Amino acid sequence: MIIGIAGLSHLGIITAVGLAEKGFKVLAWDSDFDRSKNFRSGKTEISEPLLSELLHKNSSSITFAENCSELEIADLVYIAADTPTDNAGSTNLTFIHKIISEVAKVSKKEAVIIILSQVPPGFTRRVKVPNKHLFYQVETLIFGKAIERFLEPERFIIGCADSNQPIHSSLLTILETFNCPILPMSYESAELAKISINCMLTAQISTTNMLSSLCESIDANWSEIAPALQSDKRIGKYAYLEPGLGLAGGNLERDLKVLNNLTAINKIENAQISAWLKTSDYQKTWLFRNLKSFVLDHNRNPKIAILGLAYKENTDRVK
Repeated sequence: MIIGIAGLSHLGIITAVGLAEKGFKVLAWDSDFDRSKNFRSGKTEISEPLLSELLHKNSSSITFAENCSELEIADLVYIAADTPTDNAGSTNLTFIHKIISEVAKVSKKEAVIIILSQVPPGFTRRVKVPNKHLFYQVETLIFGKAIERFLEPERFIIGCADSNQPIHSSLLTILETFNCPILPMSYESAELAKISINCMLTAQISTTNMLSSLCESIDANWSEIAPALQSDKRIGKYAYLEPGLGLAGGNLERDLKVLNNLTAINKIENAQISAWLKTSDYQKTWLFRNLKSFVLDHNRNPKIAILGLAYKENTDRVK
């Protein structure tokens, strides 16, 4: 089986390298010719642990196509372009529509198409591809841990036209190599599942930041409290309990924007979304508030050094 990858930004190249590492033949294409050319020569500007090593290790299993038309030989194609967002967290789906259209034109009739790109509920159902050959798969990309997450997923969430029908054998062949649970559901449920996951993470992040700020005000120590929460089975050792400067990276903000619009349209109470965003905006001033208290109030012309610009360890993303 030949697996096609359409779109080679962060999500796409991780998918290509990860599938090659699992033993599959991969044919990868991106509309940016220079990006494909760099990958072909083993170069990548994407900062991600293990990416360069696995790209080199699996070079014989990955072919980087110059044109989308070369995907016509693929048995299955992942739409894996990152979904662009602006600084307000709004999603622009124009690019995703374009890639899907180009792939659909050149794919052979029996090819399976899987949308990995983040899309809002209702998107996949409207795509003009035979339903039995179209799936939506919830991606689990986490910047700084992308390779690890791809190779060892907790489960697969697969959106289907009819969740009562078997998943196409080509896709099932890939999924079963990971030995983890497979959760088939409707397109709409899978699309909303991704947003639901991010909302739960947002709630944890926002609550952690609020309580951590309170610790600073009353001389409590959050690092002492966090283990007590992690040992509670209802919260768990993997909970997001590390304070930070609010929501960042674009993905959580994008999903909150989508959810805010959907709940407003359907007249569902959504005050907590505004509260999460308000807490995040306040947390972003934490650094300046402390800088003012400890430095600026005592020295009007200080020399200030900043160590690290990325929003997260092991990534170069600064959004």
